[in-house]
Amino acid sequence: RQDFTENKMKVTRRIELSEEQKLINKQVIEQTNSVLADYDELMRDVDIRLGSLPVYSAQTSMTRIFSRGSMSLGGRFYSSIQNMKSEARKYLRFDGDPVIEIDYSSIHPTMIYDFEGLSLDGDPYMIEGYPRNEIKVAFNIMLNRNGGESRSSAAKTISEELRRSLNDAEALELAIIKKHSKIQRYFNSDSGLALQRKDSSLALLVIKYFVQELKRPIIMIHDSAIVSVRDTESLILAMKSAY
Repeated sequence: RQDFTENKMKVTRRIELSEEQKLINKQVIEQTNSVLADYDELMRDVDIRLGSLPVYSAQTSMTRIFSRGSMSLGGRFYSSIQNMKSEARKYLRFDGDPVIEIDYSSIHPTMIYDFEGLSLDGDPYMIEGYPRNEIKVAFNIMLNRNGGESRSSAAKTISEELRRSLNDAEALELAIIKKHSKIQRYFNSDSGLALQRKDSSLALLVIKYFVQELKRPIIMIHDSAIVSVRDTESLILAMKSAY
């Protein structure tokens, strides 16, 4: 998909891959298509329910979406199940089994610290005096936002998203930069889509293992996965191995 400006409004539309992209990324395209075809076939035979209500396999079918006309950006997997609130997903059942959802903890900050060969001490979204959820939102805004060469402040966007005053947003941004000074070059650098490309590769490996080797049901929600409780250990090991 790619962003366009129409009538002074930003819109996102599906675009066709260029022949060059198809050639360069032939292996990724073929592997993705193979895994998702096997995934759809497997999930068709699973009795999926939300409480007592049936969930049709078409709702679990996934599409991999890349961004800006490049297969080096984005690449996450999307399905209708993602429109379901996380609280509701707890009541899913696979062939009568209750499910568990497990995610990579703080995936993007963890990746960045590992890329840089740095140690990440504690929860990256914990700063005294601020709610964790607000820090997480602000941190991800700062990763995804393009601040240009000057890496201009994200305070205005943070203020709008969190409905905080501009002064509060500026203070929060500074607190995050102070806590993560060793990786501050990633902030306001438009890094988000490149990081999504990395975590989508992890997701593909996890799906591939469950579908083609274990032959067990799984639903990916970006960097988290929903499986039967009986597959908890297998999922944890698969996620660690993929990472």
